[in-house]
Amino acid sequence: MIRVRIESQEQIPVSLITRLQTAADVEILREDGLSDVRLIYTRVWNRSAFAQLQQMNRETKLPVIVCEQYEEPFATDSLLRQHVLGVLLTESTTAQLIAGLHAAAAGLKFLQPLKKRTNGIFQFETLTPRELEILRLIADGEGNKSIANLLKISQHTVKFHISSIFEKLNVSSRTEAIKAGISRGLISI
Repeated sequence: MIRVRIESQEQIPVSLITRLQTAADVEILREDGLSDVRLIYTRVWNRSAFAQLQQMNRETKLPVIVCEQYEEPFATDSLLRQHVLGVLLTESTTAQLIAGLHAAAAGLKFLQPLKKRTNGIFQFETLTPRELEILRLIADGEGNKSIANLLKISQHTVKFHISSIFEKLNVSSRTEAIKAGISRGLISI
């Protein structure tokens, strides 16, 4: 059970609260109780919102930010500079939202990757745990054969995962994948 304290200086979308209330392993704290995660809602995660966060910051635990949109370089910088543990969009699925809260409770950093924007709506895809593992190995300089041996899978399966990573990150080379992974907070080197 994850105990979540929600904070905002803005009106929190009812859909966001409803999704959290219906999750079996999430408890929303209404008072200043001991929480596992602080979830802060803002319309846009940018420098102005960051200034508001600093005013709201009453404890040392790093929050998870949920917002309608964000400036990706600023969000990534916020993660790298230890200002927040993660940034999610309000369009994220309930599963992504809950996974983000679990990751934050475990002390992990995350930034919801954006794939493309269609009709004003962000379409995003997340990497699977295996794809993240392979991306980390790529960043470590491992080749396909070495990755296959380390993970005890076939080289064909490695190629399949790399192709999927490239598509999800919208890149065409290993170097671009590493850069995209770092900028989105998926990996660090």
